[in-house]
Amino acid sequence: MSLKFHWRLSVWGGRAGIADGANYAPQQCLRHLETDLDFCRRAEKMGIESLLIPFNYYRPDPMVLATALGMATSKLKFMVAYRPGLISPTLFVQQVNTLSALTNGRVSLNIITGHSTEEQGYYGDFLDSHSRYLRAEEFLEICHALWNERQDFNFQGNYYQIKNGQVGIPFVCKKSSRPEIYISG
Repeated sequence: MSLKFHWRLSVWGGRAGIADGANYAPQQCLRHLETDLDFCRRAEKMGIESLLIPFNYYRPDPMVLATALGMATSKLKFMVAYRPGLISPTLFVQQVNTLSALTNGRVSLNIITGHSTEEQGYYGDFLDSHSRYLRAEEFLEICHALWNERQDFNFQGNYYQIKNGQVGIPFVCKKSSRPEIYISG
């Protein structure tokens, strides 16, 4: 078994190691795509397997950023952070599958149930921590059913209802029919 190295995209396109969100100003949150691309190309050359694209209110959308960076690289995998509850699981799977098609399967996921109560409110999410974990469980159950290509999938849960759910774009990867998924709180 070979050793695999993972890292994360730096904060604000700067050096890695800067405290996340520490003393930032809104104008610093605008990323410099060329700096990020340079970081990704260096990571590829150094043999880094994947980079985490974090999720937070002071960052660009991780799915969109991973798509841009993935289109400009050839080997690096992107671990996209996402919080269930912001969009439907069906749309999420469609987005992930599109990213996989554009990058030849170079995507994995970091599912985050939430951060602070205050930040969750920024997104209109007022569930308590325990409920967010339960919602994430339903979310992932639906995602797995869609990645397993169950046609006309129906789901009735406490947080989601899906009627005849399906996604026309498959997950594209030589090794799997769905992305690797990591869970964090």
